[in-house]
Amino acid sequence: MSFFEWSDNNNFHHLPTRGVQFTWSNGRDAYRHTERRLVRAICNHAWLDLCSSLNVSTLIKHKSDHFPLATNNIVQDLQVSHLIEDSIPNLIFDEVNTLVTRLPTTTEIHEDVIAMNKDGAPGPDGFGARFFQSY
Repeated sequence: MSFFEWSDNNNFHHLPTRGVQFTWSNGRDAYRHTERRLVRAICNHAWLDLCSSLNVSTLIKHKSDHFPLATNNIVQDLQVSHLIEDSIPNLIFDEVNTLVTRLPTTTEIHEDVIAMNKDGAPGPDGFGARFFQSY
């Protein structure tokens, strides 16, 4: 099932977006260059009924191969929090949130760095695991 079929089956609307036509590029040259619209804004009927104006625009991409989206919505009613709570299920419970948002200990960081593949590709800063394991 495609994303469009799924969104249509679940009564979601794809909001028109101003700005660039394609939100992703593989960054390759000439015949290997590919562009697609991967980043989209969708909403349900209740959100359309709640907003008197919905504006979606692409922003400038920075350190990413995706263009981010910005929304500017004029809401007619102040019941937005209830709409969001009803539309988005609560998948993360407080215990899990506490676990995944806590800062790691120095020991945990050290163990993870030592466990990294020494010959793996470097990160965005240009340094590979070997550098961090040595210093």
